Amino acid sequence: TRTIVFDPAKKKMYLSIGSLNNAAREEDRAIIEEWNDDGTGRRVFATGCRNAIGMTMHNGRLWANNNGFDWQGDDIPPEWIYIVRDGGFYGHPYAYAHGVWVNFSATGQYQNLLPLTAVDSSKVRSMVQPAALVQAHSAPMAIEFSNRSFPEKFRNGAFTTFRGSWNRTEGTGFKIVYLDFDDERDTTANYVADFVRGFLLDPVTKYVWGRPVGVETDMRGNLYISSDDITEFIIIISPKR
Repeated sequence: TRTIVFDPAKKKMYLSIGSLNNAAREEDRAIIEEWNDDGTGRRVFATGCRNAIGMTMHNGRLWANNNGFDWQGDDIPPEWIYIVRDGGFYGHPYAYAHGVWVNFSATGQYQNLLPLTAVDSSKVRSMVQPAALVQAHSAPMAIEFSNRSFPEKFRNGAFTTFRGSWNRTEGTGFKIVYLDFDDERDTTANYVADFVRGFLLDPVTKYVWGRPVGVETDMRGNLYISSDDITEFIIIISPKR
């Protein structure tokens, strides 16, 4: 994937470049690049981001979520939601969560990462605890922070869409969740709760009628959600007046 976010205050652009693999040593993928907004100054801003599809700026910080790798089991790895820090390493392809190593015997791809090096170990030790971890294979897409126009319960948080799983025995995701924070400067979510669900009708057969992808807010307290598969739509969630 390629996701672009602009930081108008710093006149920077951030570009997410997804991995081609579940587990491989890649030089120019699984990264987030930083550019000047005139197209100059290209550099690697963060590494180890397998597929940071959702990115947004909030209070001068770059936030992202991530689609994790496959073939490590139904519940591994949990997907992450992080602040992306300059020079930060975010796990792929060696680790997940807060420095948990992958199972290198899972498939040939993971076995091919061995032998590990001192540099690999140093990168994993540098990992910072994420703002939130969510169910493996949820496939988080867009992320959007709320604003003061929202009802009080939802003013200090973020919404993210889960497009849903394929590499899992029972389906998961296919919903929109809300991450609650203490205030606008908080960087660790108090909880992650379902906000809109019902797109997944049968987790056993993975029968769904829509796959949430995009999410946007406005200054009237409305939330806009799009689906790009099975049923294509944009719906509006509005507060009671």
